[in-house]
Amino acid sequence: MLAICCATVARVAAVPRQSGPGATADDVWRDGGGDMVYRIERNEPSAGETRSGRPSQYVRLAAGNGSKVYLVRSVPAARVIDELEADVWVKSDRPGIQILARVVLPRSHDPSGSKPLTTLVRGSSYQRVGTWQSLVLDHVPERVAEAARRLRAAGHRNVDVREAYVDRLLLNIYGGPGITNVWIDELSVRGVVSPVSARAGWRPSPVGPFAGAGRAAVVPTSAFAAGQAQTHAAGRRRAVEAAVVALQGSVLTVNDRPLLPRVIDYRGEPLDELAALGFNAVRMEHVPSPEQLAAAERAGLWIICPPPIDRNSDHNEPLAQIPAVYRQVLAWDLGRDLADAELADIRQWARRVRRADGLLSRPLIVQAESQLRAYSRHADLLLLDRRPLGSELSLELYGRWLSERWRLARPGTPFWATIQNEPAAVVVEQARRLGGTAPRVEADQILLLAQTAISAGVRGLYFPSSHSLVGDDAEAKHRRAALEWVNLKLALIEPWAATGRRIAEIESREPSVHGAVLKTGRTRLALPMWLDDKTQFVAGSDVANSLSVVVPGAPEAHRAFELTADGLHLLQSTRRVTGGVRLTLDEMDLSAMIVLSQDPLAYAQLMGRVRGVGRRETAVRRQLAEDRLKRIEQVVRQLATGPAAAQAPQTAHLIERARGELQAADRRLAAGDLRQAGSHIGRAHQLLRHVARFHWEQATSQ
Repeated sequence: MLAICCATVARVAAVPRQSGPGATADDVWRDGGGDMVYRIERNEPSAGETRSGRPSQYVRLAAGNGSKVYLVRSVPAARVIDELEADVWVKSDRPGIQILARVVLPRSHDPSGSKPLTTLVRGSSYQRVGTWQSLVLDHVPERVAEAARRLRAAGHRNVDVREAYVDRLLLNIYGGPGITNVWIDELSVRGVVSPVSARAGWRPSPVGPFAGAGRAAVVPTSAFAAGQAQTHAAGRRRAVEAAVVALQGSVLTVNDRPLLPRVIDYRGEPLDELAALGFNAVRMEHVPSPEQLAAAERAGLWIICPPPIDRNSDHNEPLAQIPAVYRQVLAWDLGRDLADAELADIRQWARRVRRADGLLSRPLIVQAESQLRAYSRHADLLLLDRRPLGSELSLELYGRWLSERWRLARPGTPFWATIQNEPAAVVVEQARRLGGTAPRVEADQILLLAQTAISAGVRGLYFPSSHSLVGDDAEAKHRRAALEWVNLKLALIEPWAATGRRIAEIESREPSVHGAVLKTGRTRLALPMWLDDKTQFVAGSDVANSLSVVVPGAPEAHRAFELTADGLHLLQSTRRVTGGVRLTLDEMDLSAMIVLSQDPLAYAQLMGRVRGVGRRETAVRRQLAEDRLKRIEQVVRQLATGPAAAQAPQTAHLIERARGELQAADRRLAAGDLRQAGSHIGRAHQLLRHVARFHWEQATSQ
């Protein structure tokens, strides 16, 4: 089964917090047995040895001769697929600690015949004594296949790895006879798809695979035991009072469901109107009032805002817990335009916020201009703010800039990106001084920015807004329509944007065609985009018909469909080439969305999305074309009476053709033919972009 919409990252706390109101029962590693006489002398939080800023889990092991002592931690059951990965950070005074996973084989039985057969697969081992090291478990299908071969060689018959899934992780903390000290921090599990064949009547046993094998008594400290009791109470309160917001690797989840944040600045608009435009979150520059919190909850909007804690207060002052009234907060915003000078202050503030937010445990976000690695140690999310429209930075180079940012931060840190939807402030000021008006940011430019960011692996989109979207002026109407259309388009590809993994770049003979291939579950999404070196000023017009692109690594059994607002359309012209599949689009606008899969369920889920947005997307795009036509006609009339009068007749026939395309679209809409109506509207936009690019080039060449 392809779980295109439920492929996610396991809900495992980013840091194993052992006590306090923010913890849960599964937030700690527990004794899982061993093959010698041993004693766990200490198992408690440690604020002194930490990698993430939160207390790590400290374990002191006294052991004799043997080979393994396991700590075990349950995780949500996860199918064994290529995308499944886990990693955990450890520090120790001895080498050899290793991460493992227990794999359940539901189609095979253990010798008793009463429950499924299980086996262990092994990941990397700890070598860097005295420093933090990430232990990684990846390539799980290959490891399971190897484990199955060992089971067959040991005499197990009919070992079947189909529908295998992982239900727990283990750490072998045995470092040799004597005392071993281990600190454990930040666990993440990525690429989780719930198993469809797990047997309903079977549950994992409460201890590890060597339960009771020569174990001595486990002696937890009283503080840790008290923390465990608090954990259960806190978990119950949180379940009642607020949704669980968690970072699972790079994916933000709400109650275990992946979320692609689409955030707009709040400028006093009615929150239900922002929700109607397709946004799921607003950013406020201040702590929201109770009335605003209630309005956001009614509208189904999340809030990103500063925490209700004084940044300049005494760090030694006792902190009150942030109450559940802020349950509509998605993330705490710790600041913008941060650099070296603010780092120490933000570090202290982040610690205070985490201590005070034990009930909600919301992630922290910052936008830093420098020191990304340092800031990523104290914040959970980094916002990238670069606005290429109207600048010399092409959208193709902007995409490369985004793709390179992760190298400057702590590995695995999720990034959000600013999606420019207004002219740059310097452009507005220049236009004002010259007595004119600044050029508009067109809807297709905004969409290209968003798709470029998604192709680069960004996990959240922030649309800065300096003016209210409410109003009857032409600019407000245009921005409302443009942003609604972009959100409708993004809704179609949300599963890949929220959880997809970039696996390749699209290849094309057209030098202006760029894009990436994203994978979620067993389905791929190719996003080819036309990004010439002037798109940041005026979107390109020389879009090719019969455009061929190569999607690297596509399996032979996959079929390719173009995803549009009116449905999934099978691409007839496809053929295998070295390294992938060559696809030919008979007609491509500035971008296309191509789905490759062999799962009928995936198609059904996508068609459900199409039905939810198709008719509205076509209507809004028709409105944008009409608005663009009127503005271009106004510009041409101005040119006809000015020094550039000779340019106007050269584009008059294109304007007439665009008007004809819109009239044809209206006839198709009246007949209920969304597909043909969308084609006519797309051609109208192409013609009008050609006119706009022509006049822009004439103006800039003088």
